Amino acid sequence: MLTHTIRSRGCSLIATYMRLLFVGACMSAAIATSQAQTRAYVASNCTQSVFVVDTSTNAIVANIAVGIGPLIPAVTPDGTRVYVTNSGSNTVSVIDTTTNAVISTIAVGLDPYGLAITPDGAHVYVVNRLSSTISVIDTSTNTVVASIPDSLGPLQVGVTPDGTRAYVTNGGFVFNSFGTTVSVIDTATNNVIAIIPVGFVPTGIAFTPDGARAYVANRNSGPVWAIDTATNTVIATIPNVSASSGIAITSDGTKAYVSSQFDITISVIDTATNAAASSGIRRDIMLSLHQQKPRRSSGRRSLS
Repeated sequence: MLTHTIRSRGCSLIATYMRLLFVGACMSAAIATSQAQTRAYVASNCTQSVFVVDTSTNAIVANIAVGIGPLIPAVTPDGTRVYVTNSGSNTVSVIDTTTNAVISTIAVGLDPYGLAITPDGAHVYVVNRLSSTISVIDTSTNTVVASIPDSLGPLQVGVTPDGTRAYVTNGGFVFNSFGTTVSVIDTATNNVIAIIPVGFVPTGIAFTPDGARAYVANRNSGPVWAIDTATNTVIATIPNVSASSGIAITSDGTKAYVSSQFDITISVIDTATNAAASSGIRRDIMLSLHQQKPRRSSGRRSLS
């Protein structure tokens, strides 16, 4: 899934990401980059590790052992730490980006999935799918300072650009049922202040740069929902988007890119009209990237 804001390089950056995704079949679909975009961090379920990629050369420069079933990495705003959820060991690993070593392992709830870091870097919000809670980590001590009860099966979380709210998509499969809501957390009090009905299996979430709208992907069969963050209501239901898992918004806020879970495409949404473009990034282009085989040089896997 696309897990952070796409910057000025737009589609070329997406293409780079897709090459990273296909390093191996066991890679997690989540990638995080440093603020300067000099490093990308890719979780691998098969190796129980996080790969570090030099984005200037597309070469893997480190392989860091973490917990069982690593899923989602996130980089702190100052670029000094990476936090990654380990779904199989119910922990979050903390990586020092200077040494590429794990410096702390934090116990959280059951089956941690998505996570997001506040813009000031002070806290990490971790969604725990099976325990239906949100763990809040203080990054100065790497300890859990709050556990917030949530709706059924939280999957992903995003923090507004001003850091005042965390939005949690509740689309996980728990107790033979999928979630259908988005929870809104006040980050000052760590209380749930709103629950927004959306639809079946909400997953990825992203915000416009001004924080006025949140866009929520739908892993089932579409559509994408646009939420007004001032009123916490759905203001648009955007059809013609294939079953989606991840979403990212350009730095100018004009477009949202939505990754498909099944057909290897990325849909493009015009945020001014809240309509899907007639064609996104085509299947043949994505398949072309998928079929590019990594080269090996001096025993190190390259991604050029």
